[in-house]
Amino acid sequence: LSAHMMDFSRDGKWIAYVSYPDGALWRSRADGSEPLQLTRAPWRTGMPRISPDSTQIAFTGDTPGKPLRVYLISIDGGTPKPVIPESDGGAQVAPTWSPDGSRLLLRYDQPGSDTAFQNDILEIVDWPSHRITTVPGSAKKFNQRWSPDGKWIIATPNSGEEIDAFELATGQWTVLAKMDAGYPEWSPDSKFVYFCGASSIYRLALATRRTELVASLEHIDRAMDEVWSQWSGLAPDGSPLILKSADLQQIYSLSFEK
Repeated sequence: LSAHMMDFSRDGKWIAYVSYPDGALWRSRADGSEPLQLTRAPWRTGMPRISPDSTQIAFTGDTPGKPLRVYLISIDGGTPKPVIPESDGGAQVAPTWSPDGSRLLLRYDQPGSDTAFQNDILEIVDWPSHRITTVPGSAKKFNQRWSPDGKWIIATPNSGEEIDAFELATGQWTVLAKMDAGYPEWSPDSKFVYFCGASSIYRLALATRRTELVASLEHIDRAMDEVWSQWSGLAPDGSPLILKSADLQQIYSLSFEK
Protein backbone atom coordinates (compact mmCIF):
# COMPACT_ATOMS: atom_id res chain seq x y z
CA LEU A 1 0.00 0.00 0.00
CA SER A 2 1.43 3.39 -0.99
CA ALA A 3 0.16 5.16 2.11
CA HIS A 4 1.30 6.76 5.33
CA MET A 5 -0.09 8.26 8.56
CA MET A 6 -2.05 5.06 9.19
CA ASP A 7 -4.32 4.88 12.26
CA PHE A 8 -6.07 1.79 13.60
CA SER A 9 -9.45 1.79 15.32
CA ARG A 10 -9.47 0.82 18.99
CA ASP A 11 -10.89 -2.61 18.17
CA GLY A 12 -8.29 -3.14 15.41
CA LYS A 13 -10.92 -3.73 12.71
CA TRP A 14 -10.52 -0.50 10.68
CA ILE A 15 -7.69 1.68 9.43
CA ALA A 16 -7.60 5.25 8.20
CA TYR A 17 -4.67 6.34 6.05
CA VAL A 18 -3.41 8.95 3.60
CA SER A 19 -2.46 7.77 0.12
CA TYR A 20 0.99 8.79 -1.08
CA PRO A 21 1.84 11.01 -2.85
CA ASP A 22 -1.60 12.49 -3.69
CA GLY A 23 -2.66 13.05 -0.07
CA ALA A 24 -6.21 11.62 -0.22
CA LEU A 25 -7.88 10.27 2.91
CA TRP A 26 -9.01 6.63 2.82
CA ARG A 27 -10.44 4.05 5.15
CA SER A 28 -10.61 0.28 4.89
CA ARG A 29 -10.82 -2.86 6.93
CA ALA A 30 -7.53 -3.74 8.63
CA ASP A 31 -6.95 -6.49 6.05
CA GLY A 32 -7.33 -3.96 3.20
CA SER A 33 -10.85 -4.95 2.20
CA GLU A 34 -13.73 -2.47 1.76
CA PRO A 35 -11.49 0.50 0.83
CA LEU A 36 -13.28 3.83 0.54
CA GLN A 37 -11.77 7.12 -0.63
CA LEU A 38 -13.08 9.89 1.63
CA THR A 39 -11.50 13.04 0.11
CA ARG A 40 -10.43 14.10 -3.37
CA ALA A 41 -8.37 16.88 -4.94
CA PRO A 42 -7.90 19.73 -4.26
CA TRP A 43 -7.99 18.38 -0.70
CA ARG A 44 -4.74 17.12 0.81
CA THR A 45 -4.96 15.47 4.21
CA GLY A 46 -2.79 14.42 7.12
CA MET A 47 -2.78 12.76 10.54
CA PRO A 48 -6.17 10.98 10.49
CA ARG A 49 -7.47 9.57 13.78
CA ILE A 50 -10.41 7.20 14.13
CA SER A 51 -12.83 8.03 16.96
CA PRO A 52 -13.02 5.55 19.88
CA ASP A 53 -16.44 4.35 18.69
CA SER A 54 -15.13 3.90 15.11
CA THR A 55 -17.81 6.15 13.59
CA GLN A 56 -15.76 9.24 12.67
CA ILE A 57 -12.32 10.26 11.52
CA ALA A 58 -10.65 13.49 12.62
CA PHE A 59 -7.95 14.73 10.25
CA THR A 60 -5.93 17.75 9.16
CA GLY A 61 -7.22 19.20 5.91
CA ASP A 62 -5.21 21.33 3.51
CA THR A 63 -7.14 23.19 0.82
CA PRO A 64 -5.77 25.86 -1.56
CA GLY A 65 -5.67 29.37 -0.14
CA LYS A 66 -6.69 28.33 3.39
CA PRO A 67 -4.74 27.53 6.54
CA LEU A 68 -4.59 23.95 7.78
CA ARG A 69 -7.74 23.03 9.71
CA VAL A 70 -9.03 20.02 11.62
CA TYR A 71 -12.12 18.33 10.19
CA LEU A 72 -14.44 15.45 11.04
CA ILE A 73 -15.85 13.02 8.50
CA SER A 74 -17.96 9.89 8.87
CA ILE A 75 -16.02 6.65 8.47
CA ASP A 76 -18.59 5.79 5.78
CA GLY A 77 -17.96 9.01 3.83
CA GLY A 78 -19.70 12.35 3.43
CA THR A 79 -18.78 16.03 3.66
CA PRO A 80 -15.92 17.00 6.01
CA LYS A 81 -16.99 19.42 8.74
CA PRO A 82 -14.59 21.72 10.60
CA VAL A 83 -14.21 20.94 14.30
CA ILE A 84 -14.10 24.68 15.02
CA PRO A 85 -16.70 26.34 12.73
CA GLU A 86 -15.27 29.84 12.92
CA SER A 87 -11.63 30.31 11.94
CA ASP A 88 -9.46 33.33 12.74
CA GLY A 89 -6.84 32.34 10.20
CA GLY A 90 -4.73 30.24 12.55
CA ALA A 91 -3.68 26.72 11.58
CA GLN A 92 -5.06 23.63 13.34
CA VAL A 93 -3.00 20.46 13.12
CA ALA A 94 -2.87 16.77 14.14
CA PRO A 95 -5.94 15.90 16.23
CA THR A 96 -6.06 13.06 18.74
CA TRP A 97 -9.15 11.86 20.62
CA SER A 98 -9.91 11.72 24.31
CA PRO A 99 -10.79 8.17 25.44
CA ASP A 100 -14.52 8.94 25.55
CA GLY A 101 -14.50 10.58 22.11
CA SER A 102 -15.99 13.87 23.32
CA ARG A 103 -12.84 15.99 22.95
CA LEU A 104 -9.98 16.47 20.54
CA LEU A 105 -6.44 17.57 21.30
CA LEU A 106 -4.85 19.63 18.53
CA ARG A 107 -2.06 22.05 17.83
CA TYR A 108 -3.15 25.61 17.13
CA ASP A 109 -0.80 28.00 15.34
CA GLN A 110 -1.92 31.51 16.18
CA PRO A 111 -2.25 33.97 13.26
CA GLY A 112 0.19 36.81 12.83
CA SER A 113 3.39 34.79 13.01
CA ASP A 114 5.91 35.48 10.26
CA THR A 115 7.22 31.92 10.48
CA ALA A 116 4.88 28.94 10.33
CA PHE A 117 4.47 26.96 13.54
CA GLN A 118 6.45 29.27 15.77
CA ASN A 119 3.53 30.83 17.67
CA ASP A 120 1.73 27.64 18.59
CA ILE A 121 -0.10 26.21 21.59
CA LEU A 122 -1.98 23.00 22.33
CA GLU A 123 -5.75 23.14 22.68
CA ILE A 124 -8.49 20.74 23.72
CA VAL A 125 -11.75 21.15 21.81
CA ASP A 126 -15.05 19.85 23.14
CA TRP A 127 -16.30 19.28 19.62
CA PRO A 128 -20.06 18.96 20.31
CA SER A 129 -20.09 22.38 22.06
CA HIS A 130 -16.97 23.81 20.32
CA ARG A 131 -15.64 24.91 23.72
CA ILE A 132 -11.85 25.37 23.62
CA THR A 133 -9.39 24.94 26.51
CA THR A 134 -5.67 25.71 26.29
CA VAL A 135 -3.29 23.11 27.73
CA PRO A 136 -1.22 24.95 30.39
CA GLY A 137 2.45 25.39 29.58
CA SER A 138 2.04 24.13 26.02
CA ALA A 139 3.43 27.13 24.13
CA LYS A 140 5.76 26.16 21.29
CA LYS A 141 5.02 22.44 21.54
CA PHE A 142 3.84 19.99 18.87
CA ASN A 143 3.74 16.24 18.14
CA GLN A 144 0.92 16.11 20.69
CA ARG A 145 -0.71 12.75 21.49
CA TRP A 146 -3.36 11.96 24.12
CA SER A 147 -2.77 8.66 25.93
CA PRO A 148 -5.41 5.94 25.48
CA ASP A 149 -6.09 5.94 29.24
CA GLY A 150 -6.66 9.71 29.15
CA LYS A 151 -4.13 10.52 31.87
CA TRP A 152 -1.26 11.95 29.84
CA ILE A 153 -0.44 14.17 26.89
CA ILE A 154 2.95 13.83 25.25
CA ALA A 155 4.48 16.50 23.03
CA THR A 156 7.83 17.81 21.88
CA PRO A 157 9.12 21.38 21.81
CA ASN A 158 9.40 22.94 18.37
CA SER A 159 13.12 22.16 18.42
CA GLY A 160 12.22 18.45 18.59
CA GLU A 161 15.15 17.79 20.92
CA GLU A 162 13.21 16.15 23.76
CA ILE A 163 9.91 14.47 24.53
CA ASP A 164 7.72 15.86 27.32
CA ALA A 165 4.70 14.52 29.21
CA PHE A 166 1.79 16.51 30.69
CA GLU A 167 -0.13 14.84 33.51
CA LEU A 168 -3.72 16.03 33.38
CA ALA A 169 -4.37 15.25 37.06
CA THR A 170 -1.57 17.55 38.28
CA GLY A 171 -1.29 20.00 35.39
CA GLN A 172 2.50 19.53 35.33
CA TRP A 173 4.96 18.89 32.48
CA THR A 174 7.96 16.59 32.88
CA VAL A 175 10.78 15.70 30.50
CA LEU A 176 10.72 12.03 29.54
CA ALA A 177 13.84 11.93 27.37
CA LYS A 178 16.42 14.34 26.04
CA MET A 179 16.68 13.15 22.44
CA ASP A 180 15.18 13.74 19.01
CA ALA A 181 11.60 12.48 19.03
CA GLY A 182 9.56 12.46 15.83
CA TYR A 183 6.04 11.06 15.44
CA PRO A 184 5.55 9.76 18.98
CA GLU A 185 2.88 7.08 19.46
CA TRP A 186 1.36 5.56 22.60
CA SER A 187 1.13 1.83 23.09
CA PRO A 188 -2.51 0.71 23.52
CA ASP A 189 -1.95 0.16 27.27
CA SER A 190 -0.46 3.69 27.73
CA LYS A 191 2.69 2.22 29.30
CA PHE A 192 5.10 3.01 26.45
CA VAL A 193 5.79 5.81 23.99
CA TYR A 194 7.31 4.89 20.64
CA PHE A 195 9.08 7.55 18.60
CA CYS A 196 11.48 7.99 15.71
CA GLY A 197 14.96 9.40 16.19
CA ALA A 198 17.37 10.44 13.47
CA SER A 199 17.80 6.91 12.12
CA SER A 200 16.10 4.58 14.61
CA ILE A 201 12.79 3.84 16.32
CA TYR A 202 12.77 3.77 20.12
CA ARG A 203 10.42 2.76 22.92
CA LEU A 204 10.25 4.67 26.19
CA ALA A 205 8.71 3.19 29.35
CA LEU A 206 6.56 5.80 31.07
CA ALA A 207 7.09 4.33 34.54
CA THR A 208 10.90 4.12 34.44
CA ARG A 209 11.79 6.70 31.74
CA ARG A 210 14.02 4.00 30.27
CA THR A 211 14.53 4.14 26.48
CA GLU A 212 15.33 1.11 24.36
CA LEU A 213 16.07 0.60 20.67
CA VAL A 214 13.25 -1.05 18.72
CA ALA A 215 14.47 -0.88 15.12
CA SER A 216 17.28 0.66 13.14
CA LEU A 217 16.40 2.63 10.00
CA GLU A 218 19.99 2.86 8.76
CA HIS A 219 20.26 2.44 4.99
CA ILE A 220 16.46 2.45 4.57
CA ASP A 221 15.25 4.93 1.98
CA ARG A 222 12.08 6.43 3.48
CA ALA A 223 9.53 8.41 1.48
CA MET A 224 9.46 12.15 2.14
CA ASP A 225 6.31 14.29 2.18
CA GLU A 226 6.70 18.04 1.65
CA VAL A 227 4.36 18.88 4.56
CA TRP A 228 4.60 15.88 6.88
CA SER A 229 8.23 14.88 6.36
CA GLN A 230 9.04 11.18 7.04
CA TRP A 231 6.21 9.50 8.88
CA SER A 232 6.43 6.62 11.32
CA GLY A 233 3.62 4.89 13.17
CA LEU A 234 2.61 1.87 15.19
CA ALA A 235 0.48 -1.22 14.57
CA PRO A 236 -1.76 -2.53 17.38
CA ASP A 237 0.76 -5.27 18.22
CA GLY A 238 3.59 -2.74 18.67
CA SER A 239 5.19 -3.25 15.24
CA PRO A 240 6.68 -0.03 13.86
CA LEU A 241 5.30 1.30 10.58
CA ILE A 242 7.12 3.42 8.00
CA LEU A 243 6.62 4.32 4.35
CA LYS A 244 9.57 3.01 2.35
CA SER A 245 10.52 4.74 -0.86
CA ALA A 246 10.15 2.53 -3.93
CA ASP A 247 11.42 5.11 -6.43
CA LEU A 248 13.63 3.89 -9.25
CA GLN A 249 16.64 6.07 -9.91
CA GLN A 250 18.88 5.61 -12.92
CA ILE A 251 21.84 7.48 -14.39
CA TYR A 252 21.69 8.12 -18.13
CA SER A 253 24.24 9.24 -20.68
CA LEU A 254 22.72 11.50 -23.33
CA SER A 255 24.15 12.28 -26.76
CA PHE A 256 22.81 14.74 -29.29
CA GLU A 257 22.76 14.40 -33.08
CA LYS A 258 22.57 17.38 -35.40
